[in-house]
Amino acid sequence: MLYRISLIVVLSLIACTAASAAEHPFEGQYLLVGSQAQLLNPGVLHVQIFYNPTCSNCHLFHKYSHGAFEQFAGRVEFSWVPYVHGSEGLEAIRLVLVAAQHGKEQEALERLFKARFVSQVDIDDREILNLIAEQCGLQQQYASQRNAPYVEQRLEEAKDLSEKLLVERTPSIWVEQVLQINSGTCKCQGDELPAVVVQTLNNLIAYRQQKGIDK
Repeated sequence: MLYRISLIVVLSLIACTAASAAEHPFEGQYLLVGSQAQLLNPGVLHVQIFYNPTCSNCHLFHKYSHGAFEQFAGRVEFSWVPYVHGSEGLEAIRLVLVAAQHGKEQEALERLFKARFVSQVDIDDREILNLIAEQCGLQQQYASQRNAPYVEQRLEEAKDLSEKLLVERTPSIWVEQVLQINSGTCKCQGDELPAVVVQTLNNLIAYRQQKGIDK
């Protein structure tokens, strides 16, 4: 009887260890919410960064991630995905989407973050946004395209994706829509998060190489 109980305990521990390895196949501060097989597809890794221009941690993340991800060129593709909660930041996001259409997404984001958190102005105010658009050289484009079909489509796509992934806070970083890194999973602030993302991606790339991917 004692042997049987011991055997059950051992088998349970083995099962728990296997489950833990499946949920955390490599080192890092992250949460795996889907199949790790998604992380082993050949080719470029896709990373989505959910943000809102009124979010202070998004400002810090954007500031301290500047240049940090260049080392992943050719291996990782980063995209900034707007997270809309009610109407907060919505008008500013429209400017970012217009700017992205014209190759100036990062410039618009930087100017919006500085306006909100350095100058401390209301970045949903149309006069402020018109001024920022002018600084980006996009005054006419913003005026004519802020409600364009492509802007509405990208807002809808971002909303659907955030609901699919159950995004509740920003910044929230997702790899292949199955691996989540945010201030909740790493217990860090926006200025610390870029280093966590870099380390996690380096560990993931090493893991992929161990599995024979992207050698």
